[in-house]
Amino acid sequence: MRNQIFLMAVVLLVVFTSCKTTQPVAVREDTRQFIKNCADSINVMKDGDPVPSFVFNSCLDRQSQYWPNLHNPIPIRKLIVNKVTNQEAMLYLLSLQDARLKETCMRTDTATNKLRYYQIPYIQLSFYDLFYNRLSELRNKMSY
Repeated sequence: MRNQIFLMAVVLLVVFTSCKTTQPVAVREDTRQFIKNCADSINVMKDGDPVPSFVFNSCLDRQSQYWPNLHNPIPIRKLIVNKVTNQEAMLYLLSLQDARLKETCMRTDTATNKLRYYQIPYIQLSFYDLFYNRLSELRNKMSY
């Protein structure tokens, strides 16, 4: 148990590390609440329920109002999906075969001549990929 807590702390430190420094970045309280609300909306889903609209926003990670500051982007979608525990809801979402779930953020940095001043972890993954990986992770935990 102690090793698991240490491992989780190390993973969080890696995820929330600035791209310009090695200092950990704290997630603001309003962002934490947004993440919790989004995850809860999936955790209470049943087959046939309407899908929350944020699930179809492949560029949610680029919404800087959720970042601690403009130099420290955080993977909002990944943080939401990491809090989802309802395997049936994830199976339902994966079974929808909705192409929007498989979209990745294609927004380019045209304003900066495609120069990248920051990188957002997991931006290359779609919501489908994130749900699939999370479901696999939960199933592996159950098999131990």
